[in-house]
Amino acid sequence: MQNELNEYYINLLKDKYRVATKKKKSEYLDEAMAFTKLSRKTIIKRLNQKYKKDQNRSGRGRPRKFDELIPHLRMLKSLMGGISEKRIKAAIPIWLPFYREHFDLMNHVLLNAPPSQPQALDKTERFFF
Repeated sequence: MQNELNEYYINLLKDKYRVATKKKKSEYLDEAMAFTKLSRKTIIKRLNQKYKKDQNRSGRGRPRKFDELIPHLRMLKSLMGGISEKRIKAAIPIWLPFYREHFDLMNHVLLNAPPSQPQALDKTERFFF
């Protein structure tokens, strides 16, 4: 919680700090040191950083294919107790009727399912778990 509060405080100071005079910058740094309990050097580095971009998706690499399948795979893996991908592959035919009864699973999701090789399932899961 303290780190989030520190980041919020530093982000509020960024715009003021960039346009301030040298004397005013020194005052801002003194206030920030008292509030955040961070060193002067660390605060200066954080104030001079540019704003972070949205880190959800960098845009590089192969696009994801099975976005709608991922929540179902996560749910099945947690219901199965986090077993290995080989065992998940073997258990999916047994678990699907139960899963369809108790959870919302659409048929088009199953038709677009990834290949049935455990390595492919492992790669898909590892990327999203």
